[in-house]
Amino acid sequence: MLTNTVIVVVTNFVEAAPPVTTALPPPAPVFPALKLQGVFYRPSKPSVMLNGQTLFLNDEVEKVKVVTITPNTVTVVWSGQTNVLTLR
Repeated sequence: MLTNTVIVVVTNFVEAAPPVTTALPPPAPVFPALKLQGVFYRPSKPSVMLNGQTLFLNDEVEKVKVVTITPNTVTVVWSGQTNVLTLR
């Protein structure tokens, strides 16, 4: 004896919501690494040794501008940020 069996399969497909992504702000720019290796202070034309380069007022290294030189320090500006490096 043959019996007819009916199988009904019901599937409910639920569309998943797109993943929620939160845009992170870009990391803050980091002041380039500078190594103050020497200050050659002469009132008329002071200079400094930064990262192996001799620089005078208004010179730049790695887009960092030398703005002030004293007998023991150099003030540099990069991307609106100011740093004072001290000779030790």
